[in-house]
Amino acid sequence: MALLAFLLVGFGLSNTVPMLFNAVGNQQDMPSNLAISAMTTLGYTGILSGPALIGFISQWLSLSGAFLLIALLLAVAASARLVAR
Repeated sequence: MALLAFLLVGFGLSNTVPMLFNAVGNQQDMPSNLAISAMTTLGYTGILSGPALIGFISQWLSLSGAFLLIALLLAVAASARLVAR
């Protein structure tokens, strides 16, 4: 059942990166080659630093506390985006 759930999540998220590259390539704020490079750099930075940051935070709190803090920060970022519109 868990494998089926991972498969469905993979199918659902597999189009996210191509859509992001398309959106970044079509924006007009900066040249598309620089924008795609910046987006890729931020993505790799998140992939490399995310697990280490979660482990560092979970040493002080707990693993569930670290995930709760990340969920809270994501909610703040989403609400800031809504307020900025």
